[in-house]
Amino acid sequence: MGAHGKRGSRTGVASALALLALAAALALAACGGSDTAATTSPSTAPSEVAASPSASPSGIPLPAPTVTGTIVFAHVLSSDQGLEDADICVVEADGTGLKTLAGGYEWQEFPSWSPDGTKIVYDAGYSPDIRYTQVCVVNADGSGKVELTEDSGYLPDWSPDGKRIVFVRYVGVAGDVTPQEDIFVMNADGTGERCLVDLKGSDSRPVWAKTGEIFFLHGEALYSVNPDGSGLRRIKQPGGVENFAISADGKMLAYHSYHDKERVVALPLRGAGKRVTLLEPASDYILDDETVALGWTRDGKALVVAGGSGGTIHGSRVYVVNADGTGLSAVPGIETALDPAWQPE
Repeated sequence: MGAHGKRGSRTGVASALALLALAAALALAACGGSDTAATTSPSTAPSEVAASPSASPSGIPLPAPTVTGTIVFAHVLSSDQGLEDADICVVEADGTGLKTLAGGYEWQEFPSWSPDGTKIVYDAGYSPDIRYTQVCVVNADGSGKVELTEDSGYLPDWSPDGKRIVFVRYVGVAGDVTPQEDIFVMNADGTGERCLVDLKGSDSRPVWAKTGEIFFLHGEALYSVNPDGSGLRRIKQPGGVENFAISADGKMLAYHSYHDKERVVALPLRGAGKRVTLLEPASDYILDDETVALGWTRDGKALVVAGGSGGTIHGSRVYVVNADGTGLSAVPGIETALDPAWQPE
């Protein structure tokens, strides 16, 4: 998260430099396990081959997903003036049914489905600057858009019962040496807002697991906390991680590391177990001036992967890969997506 710039920027408070040691410790958590690569990386550089609806930016041929379902994402759109906007859109995994659900601001981002799949919470503002961003909710058919926050709010995620929303708020002031971002919780209608975590520095990217725990990044480490603010504990040491996702059952962790051979990997959240490589190198699929955003299907059998906020935030194709590293595919026709999430069944 950038305190005065683009959300998720590598120069922001949740930058990879602040998290240089997390990938190494995550690898130790998976001691004894071996990596399973999703595909063999080509030697062609991403910029040398024009992308097509059935290929990655580096020219890797990819089939359309065989699984069915609806994916929500932020769709980056370029204007005639060379500026970029982003709307909240949905598309079927086979590339059909593309529809814009939320616009009106210059920048909409970080969509998250309600557990019953009927609503989408997201953040919106007139730029990617976190100081001017609010948490909004919209029905899955695009109706009933409501702004939930009056102060800054971003990176929202639903509670497992759909009654509450966790989000991040920038509470620092201009000129702060260490910008302050705190974790907040509110009711799904925007009432009852309260601060949940206010550790010094950056608390960002909250994920509310089905177990009830809320996972988040604090500076250099992955933490979890109970919804009432109790039970704060550090789960993993830091290590170059800019984005992560927890499976709905709270058992599996997926993350992208700049320093672990540009891999996107999945491994057990707690204890030892096999680590599976989902994308390697990630820059063959998502341009290396972007972060990588990823999310689990509700059954934990696959992940949806695309670009994330950071760098030049142009967006990427939407990829689907099985949790065992097999079956890598790409949603046809989508080339500039950010922050994808799979609709619950």
